[in-house]
Amino acid sequence: MRLSVVQSTSSDFAISAERHSVKPEPTVFAVSAAVAPRHRPRTGVEADLVSRFLAALPIRFPTGRRVTLYQEPRLESGLPDIVFHIWNEHATRNWRPERASLLRDDLRLLQLIVESGEVSCDQLVSGYGRKVLRSIERLTAGALVREQANTVSAVPLRSSFATSELIAVEAKVGRWSDVLRQAALNTWFASLSFVLTATVPSASQISEALEAGVGVCAWAGDGFVVIEGERAGLPRSYASWLFNEWSWRAWIAPGEVLK
Repeated sequence: MRLSVVQSTSSDFAISAERHSVKPEPTVFAVSAAVAPRHRPRTGVEADLVSRFLAALPIRFPTGRRVTLYQEPRLESGLPDIVFHIWNEHATRNWRPERASLLRDDLRLLQLIVESGEVSCDQLVSGYGRKVLRSIERLTAGALVREQANTVSAVPLRSSFATSELIAVEAKVGRWSDVLRQAALNTWFASLSFVLTATVPSASQISEALEAGVGVCAWAGDGFVVIEGERAGLPRSYASWLFNEWSWRAWIAPGEVLK
């Protein structure tokens, strides 16, 4: 099994994809996510741990789904080491090309509408200003929301959200509290979050992780031990939508830049 990531030097999110045949399924697509390039390439024991993990891929993925790999995508919460986006490309067959023009603020609004069920346009303008009307126009053009009688509501998720799972993995050698804090933070967008460690944590540390809703993936000398944490529903936040859109854009138009 071989994975490689197409690196980007752009300050924007330059999406490009490279296909790698993986047997057995799934096929994994490595997507550039270097939105905040480091001054020097990441090296050392943590980089080795991440490479070993990606070579083994000890986490099971559902068959019949597309898996897109992100390394250090830029999010408000930081740069998660690894994110696997598992999604159904067939669910995107009828998606309108207009949704490729959506901005991050549009997706923030979309998540609010999804959570609210139905929102008054007047209420949105009162809370966010008249610029929100442009977001509603873009979301409507992309067939993600419907406007009727001065209210806006989201279309069913089955037609707009192709994501099955978002699995975040945070690697750290030492500093257990740091890696657990970041892995717990990743649950704001991921359906599953893991800490990745070079040794098997203690029983108390594993319990601490599980109480935080975080799983553990640990190198045990001859393989990885995987303990799954709490699985959450999606979309968790607007960041869940970001991956939903990024992977789709990488599939239909490699090189697309998300504004």
